[in-house]
Amino acid sequence: MEKTILIDGKEIKLKTSGGLPRKYREMFHRDVFLDFGQITKGLSKKKKPEANDLPVDTMEVVENLAFCMAKYADPSIPDDIDEWLDQFSTTSLYLAANDIIMLWNEEQRTQSKSKK
Repeated sequence: MEKTILIDGKEIKLKTSGGLPRKYREMFHRDVFLDFGQITKGLSKKKKPEANDLPVDTMEVVENLAFCMAKYADPSIPDDIDEWLDQFSTTSLYLAANDIIMLWNEEQRTQSKSKK
């Protein structure tokens, strides 16, 4: 699944698929499902969470997930996450967190549908 979102007025293409957890593990030596669990624990049970519902201490997971999705969609992106993040203002990724989380959640719903 691919989606283009706006971060700081820039179009950023994100990609998710069954290969994303492996890419995430290769990049960060962490499990995306465990990391994303930190986010869902901190969010309310709203169907569409708001950016201000996201605990500040989970932003690193959102940054990592966004970078991994962007790098997966466009391999020409620099390998250094800090270099990639430097193109955005301080709060812009935080404000785009809803789109990033919703894309991840949508991919998980697609993966878990019954084959009947």
